[in-house]
Amino acid sequence: MDDATKKGYGKRTPGRELEYRIDQVEQLLLLGTQRKQAINLVAEKFDVSKRTALRYVNRVYDRWKASAEFEDGRTRQERREEQRLRLRKVLQKAWQENNFRTILRAEELLARIDGTFAADKVELAGKGGGAIDFRNASDDDLQRILTDAGIDVDPKTVH
Repeated sequence: MDDATKKGYGKRTPGRELEYRIDQVEQLLLLGTQRKQAINLVAEKFDVSKRTALRYVNRVYDRWKASAEFEDGRTRQERREEQRLRLRKVLQKAWQENNFRTILRAEELLARIDGTFAADKVELAGKGGGAIDFRNASDDDLQRILTDAGIDVDPKTVH
């Protein structure tokens, strides 16, 4: 018997056992365990590959996403539309009162709801989440990396 068969690769986990494992992963994540640490703990606890453990973690996130979709009987889209309406009312009143701080904040929140707000921070990581060594990168390489990350930069400023 090879190592892959010993480890349980290629075998299907019965439905009840699978649900139990996913419940256990959910408990780990609810306790604040970091995703990467949860994957390692689950792989060890259930003697599965890290890829399978990742699938369990993703199933938990899918479960959470599905339950959040119809939170309080409304869809996420319905809640967003309600938020938009409230913010538009706030904006209207702020314009009447010349309250520019509130105007800017409401506009920012609307942009966030609509997904058009620019990110405050962008992190780039190398393979496996490690650091990227830019010391020997050419200006063209840096420009390409920033463009791939969705960052609009004037080529004249990259050096």
